[in-house]
Amino acid sequence: MTRVNTRERIKAVALPLFAEQGFAATSIAAIESAAGLAPRAGAFYRHFSSKEALFEEIARERITETPDEFDFEGLRAFGDTREPSSLRWRAVSRSRRNARSRTCG
Repeated sequence: MTRVNTRERIKAVALPLFAEQGFAATSIAAIESAAGLAPRAGAFYRHFSSKEALFEEIARERITETPDEFDFEGLRAFGDTREPSSLRWRAVSRSRRNARSRTCG
């Protein structure tokens, strides 16, 4: 069995928590608990300076587009990220349909 280091374990549990609860609603204590660390004991901060730093590292690892391929215009479809995710998804879907119709027609 492969032992996953603590930093990788934190990243692995944080992404689903961010997706399920939202970034703002996900506490560092929740991330620590999900990673098997003692909440509020400081282990998180031995690996990341902040929740934002953790999110930035996860995002950098997952973004595969090159700057030329990255659809910055498409990001506007997300609008206010504090809206319910169903509203954001509808906006993103609408943006993708519009982009396809521009390229196909």
